[in-house]
Amino acid sequence: MFGVRVVRENGVDVYCTRGGRQAMFSAEADDLDVSVVLLTLGSIPSSTYAPILGF
Repeated sequence: MFGVRVVRENGVDVYCTRGGRQAMFSAEADDLDVSVVLLTLGSIPSSTYAPILGF
């Protein structure tokens, strides 16, 4: 299993997966953070990112 962690430049966690089964945005994530993560994941073929999202 692998996971993904997205961190802002100032060290604030924005998005992470836990154990390959749960994906979550942090409370500190704003609309831009969510958009960037979703657009990035959307540009990757679904068979690649499905495990990242926990499917």
